[in-house]
Amino acid sequence: MRVIAVAVLVPALLAACAAPTLPYRPERPPMGARISADYTLIQDVLRVEIDTDGRQLQDAFILSPEGRPVRAATVEYPPLAPPSTALQVGLGFGAGNLGSGGAVPVGTGTVTGLAIGVPIGEGRLQGSVLATFSAPAVGPGPWQLRIKLAGLDEMSIVLGGPRPAGGSR
Repeated sequence: MRVIAVAVLVPALLAACAAPTLPYRPERPPMGARISADYTLIQDVLRVEIDTDGRQLQDAFILSPEGRPVRAATVEYPPLAPPSTALQVGLGFGAGNLGSGGAVPVGTGTVTGLAIGVPIGEGRLQGSVLATFSAPAVGPGPWQLRIKLAGLDEMSIVLGGPRPAGGSR
């Protein structure tokens, strides 16, 4: 009975953890990534928070009412987490005893070793990216945010207007 309960609860908990953290999501969500965004409008500055699912932000702009791209005035990146994979280099020493009859004892000997981890690949971002835009340049909302993330195609997120159903905040 416990096995069935665990088999049902674990996937449900993992699915809950997989939900994007911010209320606005891409029009076409990419496979294998949880991308979301939110915004704050303060006087002449539109501040956009983008959860990139740890991926590097390569480009961000908002289409103006005339259809021209307005690039972010500033972009603040969170710190990078070190890569989760590492190349392990090991050095081991062993000792054994060969018997006089040609038999090899099993399970005897000592091994001591040294392992050195070397990071391979790029790190992932530890948090959301913050981008600011000139509010007069992007015009009134809703805004079409276009982003390009490392390893994914460019995507569009519509910010503004009514909050989407099921969003946090």
